[in-house]
Amino acid sequence: MFDVRLTIVRNVVAASLCAWGAGVVAQAGDFIGNNLVFAGRMPVRAPAVSPERQEALKAEIQAKSDTPEQLWACIQGASADLDKPIVLGPDVKGNKDQARVILCQERGLRLTFACKEFVARFATDPHRTDAQFLLLQRREWLANGEYQEIYESIIASPDASSEVRHHARVCQAVDALNALRSDFKTSEKVLCDFERDYPEDPWGFNFVEQRMRCFSEKRPEDLIVELAGLIASPNKATASKASEELTLRIDPIELRAKSVTGQDVDLSRFRGKIVLLYFWAASWGDPRQNILPQVLAARRKFSSTDFQIVGICNDFERKTMLRAIKAQAMDWPTINDVRNGNSSALAARFHMTSNQGAWLLDREGVGRLVPHGANLEEEIERAIRITMPKK
Repeated sequence: MFDVRLTIVRNVVAASLCAWGAGVVAQAGDFIGNNLVFAGRMPVRAPAVSPERQEALKAEIQAKSDTPEQLWACIQGASADLDKPIVLGPDVKGNKDQARVILCQERGLRLTFACKEFVARFATDPHRTDAQFLLLQRREWLANGEYQEIYESIIASPDASSEVRHHARVCQAVDALNALRSDFKTSEKVLCDFERDYPEDPWGFNFVEQRMRCFSEKRPEDLIVELAGLIASPNKATASKASEELTLRIDPIELRAKSVTGQDVDLSRFRGKIVLLYFWAASWGDPRQNILPQVLAARRKFSSTDFQIVGICNDFERKTMLRAIKAQAMDWPTINDVRNGNSSALAARFHMTSNQGAWLLDREGVGRLVPHGANLEEEIERAIRITMPKK
């Protein structure tokens, strides 16, 4: 089998994880789902390959499928074509970017049709699972049920190599991650089975992150229990990540740094207050969840005897940051630890890789992530109410 599997898994997983809200960035010549592509720097909606042309491509494949050897050679050629540059002939008229996209789509369709033909016609050939695995790369041309049927067939096949079966299990696990919110019990079993069978697989790290998102949004009160259980996972990456995240949520958070105005910031001095760690970056615009207006409203509403804000800015441009602080009247201490072109270590520590979000620390300094889309005022009021000092 030619060396395409790692690339396939990376593409499949990246596309699947987009269901969690991450944006898709396609390079020139790529296409995802309903053909959203980038031509140069501008996104365009590409025309689909016409039904007539699709039928012509199928007929072309069928003409080369008399034997499994002949069709497998066709699959290999179609796969190799995916990496070749697209060169337009001198007779191409009109929008050349769209012409390139259609040619790219045709290459993908040609591989898809060839693999489907092989799977349907040569059920006992040893390359059948390889053809199925190549189909996983073409998810945008498969129905959801068809995609699931393919990886389940690979997992169950005695002819599948351990490598191919492992990658099919990754695809299955990523689907389980996407279904965590709607069917937690079934999805969790898929993830636990994967972690049991592949203790060295680094995907355990991602599994913990996605579980945390699910619990933070749906069952925040159970997050600590879930992390404590994952520490015992046979998967090393899962256990390590769970331990790291649990420590961050059960021990008082220590943080000492200089603010952008030169004052000392020490979170231990704020013990007895609810502390909001507000992560932001002016050059990236207002946070995706529109957090800043809520932060400013909270600053006006809650007494400084109960509540303190600390900003952590991940801006590379100091002037941009200072202008934003002044323009928005952010009169709380702000830390900016970006140095020499490196991103904020504090943002990384709290997993604020998107530069947007917030953590709430209770009166003892123990923190938790504020779920995306949560009403910040309600979160703060709840934290103040349940931790009100007894008189």
